[in-house]
Amino acid sequence: ENTVEKLAPGVDNIFLGGFVGASVRAVAGQPYGSIYGFGWQRDEQGRVKIGDDPENEAEYGFPIVDRAEKNFGSATPDWLFGFRNNLSYAGLTLSFLIDVKKGGVLWNGTKGALYFFGTHKETENRNYKKVFEGVKATSGAVNDIEVTIDQGWLALGNGNGFFGNNTEDFIEDAGWVRLREVSLSYNLPKDISKMLFVSDITVSFTARNLWLSTDYTGIDPETSLMGTVNAQGIDYFNMPNTRSYNFTVNLGF
Repeated sequence: ENTVEKLAPGVDNIFLGGFVGASVRAVAGQPYGSIYGFGWQRDEQGRVKIGDDPENEAEYGFPIVDRAEKNFGSATPDWLFGFRNNLSYAGLTLSFLIDVKKGGVLWNGTKGALYFFGTHKETENRNYKKVFEGVKATSGAVNDIEVTIDQGWLALGNGNGFFGNNTEDFIEDAGWVRLREVSLSYNLPKDISKMLFVSDITVSFTARNLWLSTDYTGIDPETSLMGTVNAQGIDYFNMPNTRSYNFTVNLGF
């Protein structure tokens, strides 16, 4: 756990990387590498405020953007865990590695942009009615205003994460469990090795990144737009991890 205790006099925060509306920063008193952006206005009980002024067509029935930036957490996990096991019998060895990451968040900027362009799978259903969960901004009553979810909200409104007004809806849990590696090898009997004038022969097949279990809705929560730098937690049209297969023959002399 890394916390920024203090910064230089007159420095409120240090920008580490990202975009307007979704940036990774070092802020005094906050976890290092916290993701900052914009979210919804909320009341004292944490309920989202919904616009209920009929004169304001852009906000009427929709969540209201809070113009004060919020800290949505850090990509740093609560803990990491790796488990490797080797099982051997009669020259045959099976080895596998399981990796676990618990905690940490990721900004799914790819999803936010695809919402804007209308190319995300979740935007196939359009022009439907919805009542946003929350309370009316002026009265505090439970919201019951029905609105239409269409291009006006998904592309031109605050339903996407492309313009930087809605970071909150695209902050996701970045935890995962993955089968990092599986290897199966076989050490051929010595009489076969001697026939080929070598001391031993081992053939093996190795596969990496075969399986992933995660609540993250993007391509891979392990991805990082910035690479191996301080600004972690940004997914913006990143490349996914690759799955690889290797076949190896080892000869001993």
